[in-house]
Amino acid sequence: RLCQHVGTGAGHALARGQRGRLGRRAGQVGQVSINFALSGNIVPQYTALLKAHVKTPPKGDVIPFKVESRLFLSSPQRYEGVAIPTGFSSVIDVKEWRNERTQIGPGELVQLSVSARRQITRKPELDDRLEYLELEVPIPSGLEVFDTRRANERPYRIVGNSLVFPLGPMNRSRRTFEVGLVATHPGVYQAPRVLLRSVYHPELLATSDAGTIALLPEGAVSQDGYRATPDERFYLGKKLFEDKKFAEARASLLPLLDEFENDLRPSFLGDTARMLLFSSVDSAAPDEIVRYFEIVKQRDPDLFIPIAQVLKIGDAYSRMGEHERAMLIFRATLNETFGKDLQIVGVLDQQNHWLMATRLLDRLIGEYPDLPLAVETDLTLANRVLEMAPNAHLRSDLQKVGADRAALTAMGIQRLHRFLGIHAKSPLSSDAALNLVSALFDLEDHKSAAELCAEMVPLTTEPVFLDAFRYSGALSAWYLGQDDKALEELQSISNARYERPNQPAMDSPNRDLAKYIMAQIYHAQKNVEQASRYYQEIENLYRDAALALASMGSQELEIDEEVIRVHPGEQVKLRLTHRNLDRAELLVYPVDLMTLYLREKDLSRVTQVNLAGVSPKFRGTLDITDVGTLRKKSIDTSLPLTEPGAYLVLVRGGSIHASSLVLVSDLELDVEEFSDGGVRVQVSGFQEDAFLKDVDIRVLGSENGKFSIGKTDLRGLFSAEDVQGRATVIARKGDNHYAFHRGTQDLSPDRNKDKDLPALMANPGQEFFFSNVQGVNRGNVLDRNENLNEEIQMDRKGVQVQTVY
Repeated sequence: RLCQHVGTGAGHALARGQRGRLGRRAGQVGQVSINFALSGNIVPQYTALLKAHVKTPPKGDVIPFKVESRLFLSSPQRYEGVAIPTGFSSVIDVKEWRNERTQIGPGELVQLSVSARRQITRKPELDDRLEYLELEVPIPSGLEVFDTRRANERPYRIVGNSLVFPLGPMNRSRRTFEVGLVATHPGVYQAPRVLLRSVYHPELLATSDAGTIALLPEGAVSQDGYRATPDERFYLGKKLFEDKKFAEARASLLPLLDEFENDLRPSFLGDTARMLLFSSVDSAAPDEIVRYFEIVKQRDPDLFIPIAQVLKIGDAYSRMGEHERAMLIFRATLNETFGKDLQIVGVLDQQNHWLMATRLLDRLIGEYPDLPLAVETDLTLANRVLEMAPNAHLRSDLQKVGADRAALTAMGIQRLHRFLGIHAKSPLSSDAALNLVSALFDLEDHKSAAELCAEMVPLTTEPVFLDAFRYSGALSAWYLGQDDKALEELQSISNARYERPNQPAMDSPNRDLAKYIMAQIYHAQKNVEQASRYYQEIENLYRDAALALASMGSQELEIDEEVIRVHPGEQVKLRLTHRNLDRAELLVYPVDLMTLYLREKDLSRVTQVNLAGVSPKFRGTLDITDVGTLRKKSIDTSLPLTEPGAYLVLVRGGSIHASSLVLVSDLELDVEEFSDGGVRVQVSGFQEDAFLKDVDIRVLGSENGKFSIGKTDLRGLFSAEDVQGRATVIARKGDNHYAFHRGTQDLSPDRNKDKDLPALMANPGQEFFFSNVQGVNRGNVLDRNENLNEEIQMDRKGVQVQTVY
């Protein structure tokens, strides 16, 4: 029960739910007392809320929150029924404005915008009283809420003629709400104060100022001004541009660019200039087109512009007198159209019409000016023809027009000569020249290759190309038999160091091959000292070099015939083959051949009989005069054997010996056999006393029946690999000169392969020595082919802005 007393007078009790008025009449001053009486065994809970109407808000303690603003704003413009975003997100550091309304026409829609702010006081006793805030916004008469959101999506509830926004503790320092209002009844109306207060402590109250709003009658025009925001101009212009309403889009976007060009964010500036460019390119003055394009160039360089519009942009630059810029634009346009035409080549290639694609490519190169892409494609066309040459016999379309391997090779070489003649100063000239050198080497036209290399060396500065031309020239001289010239250049290459900008100096990529060739030249000249020097430097790189080095210093002694058959009374002649020996001792022992056969079961080992304790029948000494000639030499002698019988002949020289059982062509073979299947053959001429080159060689293994075929090099050497079983070697020079060797060693490549040594090259000829240069050229060819394929496959959307500068 609530009992009230006013002054000293007795009051009366109020029942539950009943209201009573407290206070004095006007003019009365005094206290008001309220007494509470409990009825029943309960703990009371109550809230006493005192309300009063005042003309001005009471002044009390500082309130840590406030209503910042209550504004009536113009509603956003609409396009096709959709509101256009407004604001200033598209600009930087621009003073913002709001389109406030004081006069509203009938049925017009406006936005009511209310902002509230809370400040942190750091006073716990005050902050604890702000655990829940509410914002009450009275709606002026003559206006009604217009909100298309669902009820559960609205941030407010309607209480009477007010909108109440529950803010909670308002941890965010500032909150802004916007609600649509529509004018319904003309007149001038009061806009009551907005109230912001604590729900649990309503004495904590902040208010806005009161105001007025005029709702105009039918036919009246509002005098309120309107200024579109940057965002509004941008997004409206964008919508119009997307609907191809270019004139209207330009009317919205151009003021934005004129006023805020220096303030627009980069992405908005680029989009604005792009839309203005496309909207104006057909009708605007040249200076406007140039202005928009210059902005696009800086802000959107990845943009693709259709070819038709690019031509108009180039024309605008030309009319402005900026001819260099116009030239760049037109050149980029030509590149794009050239790329589009290349796509037809790609389609023909996909359908296997190589000849038609090649002819079209040739025609396109002739129709377009010397664009970088067209020049590179010209060189790629030469590569294309040369690459097809080896397979020309497989294509019926080429056979029908008589384009065989020789014709395509000649065509490719002719195009390379033409390229060098027309584009002598092109960055690709060195590339083309190296490609031509490679083609000439394939034809073994070393004379032309040497002449071209001599022309290119003084014109080339890039280290890789310079070294390739120098080395190719030296290699050509070697194949032409110009050993002194080759040695001079190869020596320079082996010591070369090439300076590179911002990189360490580099050795010649062909340094080791140069040393290998020099070793071979000196070897062929029998210059042991120089040959050994260069072989030693590369012996760990090339097995052939290691073997050549070992063979030059080794001592050898052998009897040419393992078994010598003569008739009684004939002179027994014995031929000894030696190398690096100055003296040999000759011993002859009589043997019982039948006994040896019965004991050994194999006469192939008769020369290996142990003769310890047996006295020789004949002993003699042979003096050898041809010492240090590198190649094997032979000496003949005769034996004083007149009686029938079997004799074992033993020849000793130093720590080595040879034997033969006594029971006789210009070519001479030195054959080395290796257990891993390698066979090394050196051919020399007896009368010429020299190593022989270009001798036909056949090497056959007894187990695999596979021939290794080739010719000897300048040292008279030929090497074979993977020979299985016992080797048989046949050498032929001309029609009548033959040499024959039958091996005695079973060779097995799989079991005896020496993994520590590099492979024995079957015939280290032109392909091997030219491999580095060929690798450089092949890499360049592949790069150009890849570039052409990328151009063919590229999705052509127009001219990309960044390609015009």
